[in-house]
Amino acid sequence: GSISANGNQFSGSITSYAPLGFVYVANGLPVISGNVSGTVQERSTVSGSATYLGTVSSTFSFTYDPIYERDSSFAAVAGVYSETDNTTGITETYSIDVLGVITGSTSDGCLITGNISLLNSNYNVYRINVTVTFCGVLNGNYTGLASLLDDGGNPNDTLTVSVSGSTYIISGSIPRI
Repeated sequence: GSISANGNQFSGSITSYAPLGFVYVANGLPVISGNVSGTVQERSTVSGSATYLGTVSSTFSFTYDPIYERDSSFAAVAGVYSETDNTTGITETYSIDVLGVITGSTSDGCLITGNISLLNSNYNVYRINVTVTFCGVLNGNYTGLASLLDDGGNPNDTLTVSVSGSTYIISGSIPRI
């Protein structure tokens, strides 16, 4: 979508991808257009709502996490990350080296290659670019952001990623092993 801000208020138009079988289909994908609006309190909260077909269908409220102010570095993000999905049984494993080179695969044959780079070493956010192959409809190039979290009880023990390609968005968190 497209969002603009005026002071601490934001608004814009968005397109959401709905579950398969949804009524609205564009380019073979179930989509619906709507609007989003809300407020931002710097280093505090972001809150608002999304409206589809004239009806508020969701509200959101996010609280600032000071982990954002943790330094980023190739040394901090380098490592091996792996997880098995409890529903599908598919394991995904990724390795990031000290130069930011990413190699990965899933137990069902998908291959992932790419790189992670620093945006600003004073903040815990990284640029990520990957190419997915041998993965059917998910094949393609994806770009987005990543950060390190402390979800397993240790500093920087989980990599969270959100990337988008020409058709799909992939988001999730994966623990370091």
